[in-house]
Amino acid sequence: MEITLAFVDGTPSSLIAFVAICVGIMIAFLSAVGLTARSRSESRRLILYWTVGLACYITSIACLVYSGLLERAFIPFGPLFLVIAVALAIAVGFTQIGTQIAHGVPIAWLVLFQGFRLPLELVLHEWVTMRLVTVNIAQDE
Repeated sequence: MEITLAFVDGTPSSLIAFVAICVGIMIAFLSAVGLTARSRSESRRLILYWTVGLACYITSIACLVYSGLLERAFIPFGPLFLVIAVALAIAVGFTQIGTQIAHGVPIAWLVLFQGFRLPLELVLHEWVTMRLVTVNIAQDE
């Protein structure tokens, strides 16, 4: 079985929406980091630390996609990327700041944060209907 992916640019409006969603998620996370800090100076320090960390994370993902590695060899790099991304998310959740956010931010805010999923699904739906997101699976005979 061979899996091939094709990464194709979307419409300008859908790309702007996608980037806006990503930026919104980052701002929400950084706001939660700042709100749960013990002091104003700690808040600034943590926000700077996590901003640099998120910028490195996003840059590494962009470089991976831009390199074409996922298109050329989805197996094993696609699942490996997903495992690493989930492991990083779990690791952040169990750090001190993850625990502070979980205990310090009202549950309504955490539920509201999940609202990013609706606009993201709308963008992804547009990309699928425009056939910008495709996955081809060829069966070996």
